[in-house]
Amino acid sequence: LSDSRFAGADTLATSYTLACAIKKLGSFDLIICGEKTVDGDTGQVGPELAEHLGIPHTAYVCEIRDILDGKIHVIADFGDAYYLVELDLPALITVTKDINVPRLPKLKDKLKAKKAKILIWTVDDLADVADVNRLGFAGSPTYVHKIEIPQEKIRKCQFLNGVEELAEILRQKGFLK
Repeated sequence: LSDSRFAGADTLATSYTLACAIKKLGSFDLIICGEKTVDGDTGQVGPELAEHLGIPHTAYVCEIRDILDGKIHVIADFGDAYYLVELDLPALITVTKDINVPRLPKLKDKLKAKKAKILIWTVDDLADVADVNRLGFAGSPTYVHKIEIPQEKIRKCQFLNGVEELAEILRQKGFLK
């Protein structure tokens, strides 16, 4: 998906756009998404995508146990406990960084990838499956009023000559009587 008209999308418009592209591609068994993005850090796109597609989903998957008889069994890490989750396929999971240790590709795979044809769809290519008014900035109900870089606070360090000096300063500031 590559089109300047996709720009400015919030998580709702992004997940809708991805859902439309997936519908256009056809059937699938499993969608694997990352846990969250580094820019928004919300973790919303995966679950929203699943909702648009009407499929079961779970988040924070750290292990895929098995895929058998039209079901997937995963371990999800919800911080305070690990859960064994069963989902009917097709399904969507969001995975933590612990799901896999990346491997470096072999030279022949790099060369093969360099020659691969990459299908690129624009907004126009999705027009038959999407309401184009729900894509990009136009389809984003999120409104950012203002973005500011916080001013760095100037901090002062003072070395004291013992507890008595600290107690006196705290008395002067009204923290001690």
